[in-house]
Amino acid sequence: MKENEELSEGDVISADRDFDPSQCLFCNNSSLDLDNNLAHMLKTHGLFIPEKDRLVVDMETFITYLHLVIFGYFECLCCGSQRYSAEAVQQHMTGKGHCKFNLYEEGSEFRDFYNFHSGSGSDSEDTGESQSRQEGAEKGVGIGVNGPTEKNRRFVVPPSGDPSLRLPSGKLLSHRSSPKPHNTQRKALDKVAPPTGPSIETDAAQADADLAASSSSKALTRAERRDTTFANNQLMRLRAEDRRSLMHLPTSEQRAVLAVQKKQLEKARRAERTMRTRVETLGNKSLMMHFVPDTPGRSNG
Repeated sequence: MKENEELSEGDVISADRDFDPSQCLFCNNSSLDLDNNLAHMLKTHGLFIPEKDRLVVDMETFITYLHLVIFGYFECLCCGSQRYSAEAVQQHMTGKGHCKFNLYEEGSEFRDFYNFHSGSGSDSEDTGESQSRQEGAEKGVGIGVNGPTEKNRRFVVPPSGDPSLRLPSGKLLSHRSSPKPHNTQRKALDKVAPPTGPSIETDAAQADADLAASSSSKALTRAERRDTTFANNQLMRLRAEDRRSLMHLPTSEQRAVLAVQKKQLEKARRAERTMRTRVETLGNKSLMMHFVPDTPGRSNG
């Protein structure tokens, strides 16, 4: 749980809305308790939490982290895309049907909350089934429960060990954190008309290196995207003088300064609300000894 460790050190990234176990993560519905809230999110939005018996934390802590991803980082639980507000993320997830998370995806951050190391008999069966699936994948056939029937042939896996999947329609599915594939059309043209001179080969190799560098630079990690979100959402709200005064500090210290500033602003707002309530209470007509008209002139009656 690398993200949680970073948050505990700086304690800076805070959600726009405080966490409430009875509040839905995807709409404004409020339930009686956490169990009723989970039932609502499952029935209305389709949020299913698998392998509850393997969680290493309690359910409220796990839902708190989901709340932080949505309202703190403005990220989708399913595809990881970012927006500029929590409402935009909620609209994206409810509109796309992304009110879910993939626990079995390789490199999923939600696997840190589970313990999959406790072996049992079912694990060995799952291992044997996964090996049979892998053998069928190397042959280019999707293996189902009942064997390699025609109904189970959904995709073709490249034999080179690439995690990408080639659909029958010709589309290539890859993990979102993987670099973008090279231009296959240009490679096909190179196979049809191979280069004849060493200079042409050098130019082609240089073009491949530039394309690989640009694709790898575009594949930002989750931490880098969250740093970008922090710079766009929190630093841009400050004045130009305040931003210049924080530019020489590292990102962790900038977050710490902004966290202290936010706490001071909240404390000042609470004091202002308390004072306003006290003044309005003293000005209530029910506390006066006699009636005081709002307008000058003779009172009615």
